[in-house]
Amino acid sequence: MEKARHYLSMVSICRIRALEDRERRAEWLDWAKVWNELAADDAFGHPLEERIANRSSDLGQPKYFLVE
Repeated sequence: MEKARHYLSMVSICRIRALEDRERRAEWLDWAKVWNELAADDAFGHPLEERIANRSSDLGQPKYFLVE
């Protein structure tokens, strides 16, 4: 929980910097996005990895059926 708070604080800091620093606005917003993704990963685990793992279990399932 402590890490998630830190990540969200960094998101806020980066967004404020983006408002203040017009020349590097895109860079600050990119960093805010990275911190936001870290917060989501910390809060919800790694959903992308779980989906990939679930898909690999389906590899043994046939993709077609024999029609007679």
